[in-house]
Amino acid sequence: MAFAAFVALLALASVVSATPAAAKTTPCGKQVVTDWFRHIHTDGKVHGRYPLHCYSDALGSLDPSVDTYTNARTAISAALAAETLRQGGSGPSNPARPSSSKLQRGEKPIARHNTYDFPGAYVQPIDPTPVGSSSPSSVPLPLIVLAALAAVLLLAGAGSYVVRRLKANRAAPPATDTTT
Repeated sequence: MAFAAFVALLALASVVSATPAAAKTTPCGKQVVTDWFRHIHTDGKVHGRYPLHCYSDALGSLDPSVDTYTNARTAISAALAAETLRQGGSGPSNPARPSSSKLQRGEKPIARHNTYDFPGAYVQPIDPTPVGSSSPSSVPLPLIVLAALAAVLLLAGAGSYVVRRLKANRAAPPATDTTT
């Protein structure tokens, strides 16, 4: 009995310890996309810091239709550029440059911060001219088009009726005089 309880406890411990390990196996590219998605309604940026290859993986996993409807590609690309700057540009293009928290000669402090911005999420609309309903020129165009279509249909129906009446009058036999 004690042995069976020990085996059950050991099996439960292995399941509990395996669950967090399985949760940590989410691909880092998907984590970047999830991070962007969490902030889509606030500022549409990626807030976390990830290894550079994660940003590339995230960009590669995006469907082409994402560009039509969201700013995900722009936001993730901007986060990749910001992270590259944070790491001192020590990516494939400049492997000799050390990653340091100190500013290099001639470098501006803002270049190290995540200050990217883009006009993707919300564009301020241009103020439309108000439409007044007090003047006769304020009749909406769709209403004018609808009235013209109704007039054309009524004329077509009236024309059809007139043609039918004329044909009926021509086809009628002449009246004969039956008074003899």
